[in-house]
Amino acid sequence: MYDVAREGGTPSTSVSSYYLNGDIPFVKIEDTKDKYINKVETNITIEGLKNSSAWIVPKNNIILTNGATVGNVSINNIDVSTKQGIIGMVLKENLNPEFVYYLLKTNKIWGEMMSKSSIGTFRYVLLKDLNKILFSLPNEKEREKISATLSNLDSSITLLQRKCEKLEKIKSILLKKMLI
Repeated sequence: MYDVAREGGTPSTSVSSYYLNGDIPFVKIEDTKDKYINKVETNITIEGLKNSSAWIVPKNNIILTNGATVGNVSINNIDVSTKQGIIGMVLKENLNPEFVYYLLKTNKIWGEMMSKSSIGTFRYVLLKDLNKILFSLPNEKEREKISATLSNLDSSITLLQRKCEKLEKIKSILLKKMLI
């Protein structure tokens, strides 16, 4: 499924030169709540990258949380580095990140991740255990169809959610005006 997959690392926060004026996006768990990572709150410097186990995950690949919060999946639309507890997956050339995103979000895969995770101070699943999850891949055409269909559904859901939010605002404004 991937050519490279590894966990990131966090440069020491006590060394300001690892962060000050940094231009390398540094993904934390809170950055993985949405399907796409387009920007992040924290950046690190080259010096911070070199002095930690963080590494650059090229854009259009998969970011998967495996510590504290297990199973958040995102597609990075920008080159990023990640902290520990987050795996960057550089996908094989023939795999579309959209398809892999949806695959990792299935109940089967998510359930397998949970069953392989251990609970100590917080939930954690090792990359070697994730590699033991078995699944079959449909052919490339089928993968493209699946990811296109699911992406279209996601877009429709997002549009409907925005419409609902607008209607709620209109309702709120009307209620205020009616009660004045």
